[in-house]
Amino acid sequence: MLGPPDDPALARALLDLRARLDRLLAARPEGIRRKVLLTAPQQLTLTALGDGPLAMSELAGATGVAVSTATRMVQGLRRAGLVAPVEVAGGDARRRYVAITPAGREASEREGAARLARVREVLERLDPGGWAALLEGMRALTDAFASLEREVGTADAADLLEGARSE
Repeated sequence: MLGPPDDPALARALLDLRARLDRLLAARPEGIRRKVLLTAPQQLTLTALGDGPLAMSELAGATGVAVSTATRMVQGLRRAGLVAPVEVAGGDARRRYVAITPAGREASEREGAARLARVREVLERLDPGGWAALLEGMRALTDAFASLEREVGTADAADLLEGARSE
């Protein structure tokens, strides 16, 4: 049985759930071959660029990683033709901006749909009582994440959560 938030079992259970979800979302369904298989960080990066070009520092903030990590991610996505550097009218000339390409948008949408289908397969295994309990718990957890992000900022919250994973 899980105890109060200071009980490490609760944090471990959440991290175990995340690891299981990461494996589920990364798995290539049997018999399905896709042109592009995006990692979770790549998908997060493309999603962040979905509303328009971002400077590297903005992208890092939107994805909760260091600028150097965002830069490496963009380099790989750029080699794959999924993002491209762009000039932004009125943008700071000292900053490098990137935008999602049409191929990147297509890959992101395809990958998002595939991930959603895999999650739905798991949710279908729950009974209605399980759905209600999960939904209530997810709302509470989402509110807690949002509160932490407001207090310390998205990137710092990611660092705090990464530190909790290593405990």
